[in-house]
Amino acid sequence: MDGSSEDVRLDGIFLELQFSTMQVGDEKHLVISLRDITERKHTEQEIRNQNELLRLSVAQAEQANRAKTLFLANMTHELKTPLNSMLGYAQYLNMPQLGTLNKRQTEAVSSIETSGRHLLKLVEQILEYSRMEAGRIPLDRSNCDIAGLVHQSLQSFSTICKSKGIELIEDLPTTPVRIECDQTRIRQVMDNLLSNAIKHTDADGEVQVSLLEGTENILIRVKDSGAGIPAEDQDRIFEPFEQSVSGRSRKREGTGLGLAIVKRIVDMHQGFITLQTMEGSGTTFTVGLPYH
Repeated sequence: MDGSSEDVRLDGIFLELQFSTMQVGDEKHLVISLRDITERKHTEQEIRNQNELLRLSVAQAEQANRAKTLFLANMTHELKTPLNSMLGYAQYLNMPQLGTLNKRQTEAVSSIETSGRHLLKLVEQILEYSRMEAGRIPLDRSNCDIAGLVHQSLQSFSTICKSKGIELIEDLPTTPVRIECDQTRIRQVMDNLLSNAIKHTDADGEVQVSLLEGTENILIRVKDSGAGIPAEDQDRIFEPFEQSVSGRSRKREGTGLGLAIVKRIVDMHQGFITLQTMEGSGTTFTVGLPYH
């Protein structure tokens, strides 16, 4: 019994009852003390209540997120079928067997095809991101020459850069640099970053791409000479469906998923992506990928 305690409740008041013994001469005495712990008990109960509310809120948020992901996946899948049909009919109208179209008709069909392909690309981006969120896109890792992969991505954008009057500067190692990665997904990262940089760079500007070999990671840098990203937009630039509201992208079309997909893929590779920007002075994205 020495040093023991017990909590008791009396009409809403919580008391801590403590027992101990004390030796006085040849006699041993029982010492009983009472301490009011009502406030502590109320605080503990309030903490339990708040924890339960938090648990329920987290569960509801997770359920809502799963429902959103499922909805996006189903919705985009259903949209692809009529879009592909529309594009098919537009191509069918251009077939010579149906007769020759006049100039206005040709322009109208071309507009249908262009708009349809743009919308299909947006739908596919939404579908892909929803699959990534649901964890349904595993990585297919293999040994890859990352320098060669980056070069291939740059080559695919050379024509559009020339047409826009943008200088594409390449600073890559001349020998292979090998890492373990999903080549398709890392090519997707490069294509998204380059597309983003070119989209936000005006004529007579430049886009620079470099690759550095660090001790633990490969560093890929994509730098543009565009308008930069305002400070208030930088913290959420990698969030899905987010776009800068500055002049950098106010007139640009898109889902706001490109950089979110980039970050998701980089995270899946246990890598990192950073942003350096100043409004009016361009933007640099740096991707770090581990060798293994």
